[in-house]
Formats: sequence, structure tokens, C-alpha cells
Amino acid sequence: MIKTYKEEIYSRRNKNAIFRFFVFCFSCILYLFFQWFYIKLNVEIDSWNKIQTILKQFWIVNIRTNINPDNIFINWKSYNIWNKQIMDYGTYKVEIYWKKLIPVTFDILINKDYPIFFETINLFNKFQYKKFNTNFDKIYKVDDHYFVFQKNSNLIEVYDNNFILLKMFPNNFLYIGDKYFSNNWVIYYYDYYTNNIKPFSIKDWLWKIYCSNPRVINTKLFCDDSMTYIDDTNIKLENPILTINENIIKTITTIYNNSNQWNWSSYDYKNTLINDPSNIIHIDNIPLALEDGFLSYLDNSKNIKFILPEIQIIKQAIDYWDETLLLWLKWSEKLFEIISGKKRYSWNLWNINFSKLSVFKIKGVYFFNTGNNIYLYYKGSSQIFSILSWDDIKVIDNIAFFKKNWNSYYLGLAQDN
Repeated sequence: MIKTYKEEIYSRRNKNAIFRFFVFCFSCILYLFFQWFYIKLNVEIDSWNKIQTILKQFWIVNIRTNINPDNIFINWKSYNIWNKQIMDYGTYKVEIYWKKLIPVTFDILINKDYPIFFETINLFNKFQYKKFNTNFDKIYKVDDHYFVFQKNSNLIEVYDNNFILLKMFPNNFLYIGDKYFSNNWVIYYYDYYTNNIKPFSIKDWLWKIYCSNPRVINTKLFCDDSMTYIDDTNIKLENPILTINENIIKTITTIYNNSNQWNWSSYDYKNTLINDPSNIIHIDNIPLALEDGFLSYLDNSKNIKFILPEIQIIKQAIDYWDETLLLWLKWSEKLFEIISGKKRYSWNLWNINFSKLSVFKIKGVYFFNTGNNIYLYYKGSSQIFSILSWDDIKVIDNIAFFKKNWNSYYLGLAQDN
């Protein structure tokens, strides 16, 4: 039957109305999705007499690992690392297990500020140490070699990165650091090619360098007598050096970055409270000077300190490229706090001597060396693991050295998985 003109008009109008309705519904759903909402209606009989919220907020979990473990659980439910999973707002417990791995447990707190959790978790195999075929008293990393000192021997042994003995030479000098030695104010260095100690010189006509108080700062030779570098003529500063350490160089107007952490080069400062800072850190992208347990602004001529209400005294502060670590005291408690953007992670270190504590970060995971114990900590974790417990532990370039039962051992911390 042929439709009349009016019927054809009505039919097209209905089709257009239906099309507009579906477009409107899809647009609403798409808008809600980008506002982190989804529609959820419980059709179970038991839920009919309960008040239901049709719109629920959600977030996306995307966890990756460097090793494929047997089991990953979120709130005790299995999680597939190959899928991006949509979940409701709230707090979740993530657990990762495998028989060969150190287990990982951490919490995720999600709110409107963090609707997406996307992170690669670097897992570590259970650590195993190996025997070092020498009984050392002190060990130092020098370029791609190790210097080994023994009390019962007047020799310095030189090992390569695989801990194979390469050379030996007599130890008749005072070791300064790196490849440098001194004797009667004269600076010497170790020559790998000739296997000899030679006087250090920076010019052919100046065959000896004299300094009564030399030291090595970040592999560079520095003389406290003149407050100048000896072996690096490329460092040009407008004013004399007043304070220097492995973190910063301070002159009368400027503080320079002397480490490989963070992406800053220098800051001018006006705050007269800054006299002898130990480091420059950044909180909310604000540069702050650490001195005598307190933080001070750099660019504030009113000499105002930066206050963190929950912190009493800061013992150490370390800037990483994306995070800041604080070791601080609050009454009798000793704690550390990791500041990562708006997120903060903290833990109580109990009876640890902060003066002997060293901290290093490997593959996004924090390691704490107390001298007789090495702890491993994942951000947000409800546990802190002891991976090595012995006396006189020294960590050099992510390798832990220690002595046990009159033998020497080493343990690699940066595992290549």
C-alpha cells in the first residue's frame, strides 16, 4: 500500500525523533563518562526496597609489572595486568605474589583528584648474596674499578666490575677518594695503565699540586685551603665558593646544583637565614634550603621559614626527579615521608640512627641502609622488608658489601629482570 504524503512526513519525523533521542542519550552517557560517572542499576529483588544511586563515580586501574607474577589481587579479587579495569571510588589493597619474588602489598586511595591509577611496579626477586674472593676492610668504587684495602696488608687491590683481581700496588699514601691520594701536601693519582701512583698535575709545567686539606666531591678534586676545584677548570662561577658539598655550591648570591638530582641548575637567594645549607629540595615546585633541621625560602627577603606542621626537625632531605624524601623527627618518633605531587607516603623507622642512615632509589623503589640492615619500601606499602641483616653494610652503586664469618660478600640490589 502506497503511503500518503502526511504518513510519509510523520514517519520521517518519528525516525528523526528516535535518532535525536539516541544521540542525546549517547551524548549524556559520553559526558558522564568524561566526568568519571557511569550508570549502575541493581535489578536484584533484594535491592528493590533500598534506595539506589543510579550514577556512580569510577576510576581506571592500569597496573604493569616488569615480571609477570602468578597472582595480582585487588581487594582479594584476581586482577589481569593486560586489562584496564574500571572500578568505583574508594580505597583498595593491591597484593602481588610469586614464589620467587618479594611480595608487594600497597594501598590505593582514589578521589576526584586521582581518577586514574597507572603505574609500573618493579618487582624484585628474592635477593641472594655472593662471596667476594678477598677479605676487605674498606672498599671504594673508582670509575669502573674497585679499590680494596686490608689492614693486614700494605697493598691496595684493584678489581673490575665482575670482581676479578686486576692489579695490586703498595699503599704508602693517604687515600682521599676516587683515584686520588696525598702525601706531605702533594696530590697523587692512580694511573690504570702503568699501575703506579703518580703526582697529579693539570699542566705540563706544574708537575705537583699542593693542598693540606684536599677532598673529593662527586669524583672532582677540591682543595679546602683555597676553596677551589683542582681538577676541573670548566667550572666558572661569578663569586668565590663559600659552602660546598655533594648537593650544592653556595656563593654570596647564588646556590648551584652540584648533584645529578632534579632538573635545576642554580637559584639566586636573598634570605639571610641561609648560611650553610646542606641541600636544596622542592615541595610543590618551590625551591627550599635545608639547614639545621629547617626549610627556608630562597627568594623571600623577609627571612621566613617554610613550615610543615606535622614535622618537628628534618634530619635529611633528598630530591629525586619526581619525588622528595624527608627524614624527620616528631618528638621521640623517627619517620620518613615521600612527597610525590599531592600524594604523601610515610613510615616509622623506630630506633634507627639517622646519622648512619643512607637512602637510595632503584627502579622507583626505596632502599634504606642503616649500617646493619637494608630495608626495601614500596610507596603506599603496609610493609617494609628487611632484605639483608648484618654488621657494617656498605652500599656502592647499588651493590651491598658486607663481612660475615670472616669472609666478604656482595649483593646486587639493581636486578636485571
